[in-house]
Amino acid sequence: MEELIGIRGYITKTPGTGGVIRKSPEDFVVEEIPVERNLQAGKYLIVEVKKKNWDTHLFVRALARALEIPERYISWAGTKDKRAVTVQRFSILGVDESRISEVRIRDAEIRVLGRSHQPISLGDLIGNLFKIVIRDAKHPERAERITEEIKEIGGVPNFFGEQRFGTTRPISHLVGEKLLKGDYRGAFFTYVAMPFEEERKEVREARRYILETEDLEKGLELLPRYLKYERMMIRHVLKRPGDFRGAFEILPRNLRMMFAHAYQSYLFNLIVSRRMERGLPLNDVVIGDIVCFMKGGVPETERLREVDERNIETIRKLVKEGRALPTAPIIGESTPLASGEPGEIEREILKDSSSLNFRDSTLNTSGMRRPIIVPVSPECDIKDEILLRFSLFKGAYATSVLREYLKSKDPISD
Repeated sequence: MEELIGIRGYITKTPGTGGVIRKSPEDFVVEEIPVERNLQAGKYLIVEVKKKNWDTHLFVRALARALEIPERYISWAGTKDKRAVTVQRFSILGVDESRISEVRIRDAEIRVLGRSHQPISLGDLIGNLFKIVIRDAKHPERAERITEEIKEIGGVPNFFGEQRFGTTRPISHLVGEKLLKGDYRGAFFTYVAMPFEEERKEVREARRYILETEDLEKGLELLPRYLKYERMMIRHVLKRPGDFRGAFEILPRNLRMMFAHAYQSYLFNLIVSRRMERGLPLNDVVIGDIVCFMKGGVPETERLREVDERNIETIRKLVKEGRALPTAPIIGESTPLASGEPGEIEREILKDSSSLNFRDSTLNTSGMRRPIIVPVSPECDIKDEILLRFSLFKGAYATSVLREYLKSKDPISD
């Protein structure tokens, strides 16, 4: 799986513990570190929700239904893992707090915090706290040494995790690449028809039939009804033969953007992996690197500085103090690239990116730079199982920490 999404190698040298995560939702606890705000008054009700085994979007749908309001009246800072116990805040437009006491949603507790003049928007958080249990470890005694290594290094590679690409069927980046290169037909058959062994048998067989025959009419009969987006797209092409671009344009914009973002993330993972293979540090800088600065524990990716012979010692000191981090590009319409050896790696990975159409009206996505290391200082308790506690800044994936412990091919329990 990791090879498919551009992840190669580990930053720690100690062999892994083995084991599985998420044997139950209670084994994976995530709590937001929110941005503080005045909660004295305003048209937005701010609530804190503790929920178990809930996809964030499905929970919002259930909450909107219970309150009899449109889903668009509810907003939040970040999407959370489904198979987990999660604590996060939501803002709700125009609802009196007395209504909340009437809401009954399974495996969810809702607590009113106050009111605000501003809604919670995507990204309105500092980071997340994690409490994660690793079960069935073959070598739990190794966890302490791995913890020491991570603390000595100062963090782990800031890889985009499996969730970015599709946990069961990691094809989002493959679809995104074809879309950005204008190959709508290829993107269509990749999304609709590429089978994966982790899917149900009837789904695999239906996809394989479409892939091998391109018989969309029969394929539509074979695809289960719950695959609503694939079915929508097939019906569109049956109605308008050859209009594969149109088949994507009927999808929600956030889903189309997910494909483009997944390909950007894949290229980022490849750059970080290649940097590690070349022996360049993630926790230090070399001439040619571009760093971003930290403020309040959060990377300010719009504040960048290139490392040269004149400033390298100053920037190294800032990196060591946790006030700056080296970065790599999330390639887009106008993303600055490094120079020197880091720049060679970036240009080598991105050599085909000139053919990517980031100005496409359906996929318009700007670029940025992202830290290549996420600072983390885990706490580790070993009893019957391994218990890890750590915090990450927003946008970082817990799996980047967990993989350093597990070092196994398939750590997620079914």
